[in-house]
Amino acid sequence: MGNLRQKYRIAGCPELTVNRKRSAGQGTRKMKKAKRSKINFLPDFPQGRTPNSLEDERITLQDEIAAEFMRLVSADLHKSFLDGLDRYLPRLLKVYKARGSRVTELHSLLESLDSEATDSEEAAVKGVQVGVLIVTEEGEQAALPKNIVDVAVIMEEHIVLRELRDVSNGFAVLMGFLYSLNIDYPKGLKYTFEVIQKIIMDIGGGTCCARAHGLRNKLLQRTI
Repeated sequence: MGNLRQKYRIAGCPELTVNRKRSAGQGTRKMKKAKRSKINFLPDFPQGRTPNSLEDERITLQDEIAAEFMRLVSADLHKSFLDGLDRYLPRLLKVYKARGSRVTELHSLLESLDSEATDSEEAAVKGVQVGVLIVTEEGEQAALPKNIVDVAVIMEEHIVLRELRDVSNGFAVLMGFLYSLNIDYPKGLKYTFEVIQKIIMDIGGGTCCARAHGLRNKLLQRTI
């Protein structure tokens, strides 16, 4: 096996060359001992693909999602979402603070968010039909971390788009995916997505359910 690994290494096999370093004072390379349960793997790019071509495809996909959203609802995807956040978020935080002192479920929800951080990407997407994945610096496990490395969109337990800059942009792209692919909102989160669509983004707000309508009235009141 040792001779086979050496031949693969000399041939430039990425599984071996990714985990090598130069010895001090020597011009040759040797394998770096991996930590227990640690696997370093750098697969080749698909045939005919380069980092630049993959980045172009990512940007094209994001642009196509925004264009399809515009075609379906005649509204700018990112502008409608960000404008809604600017309009309602300060008031929504006040409503939360007012109810937070009386409803313990809101505190337990945030505590569960803090405890759901994981080091494994596979574990993070497992069982997630629709969601946004936030990748942070090692050791940071806040519900809304400050040092964000990457934001990605999850659809049916697969990451479909990465490098979305921030959480708000990632959530806007997620809404664009749901509209473009005509995907129903998850049953357990239907009220959450209805509030985002019909209140935050102001799309079809005239037909919202009683819960969403009640929340909108609270957000528009001068006093809580």
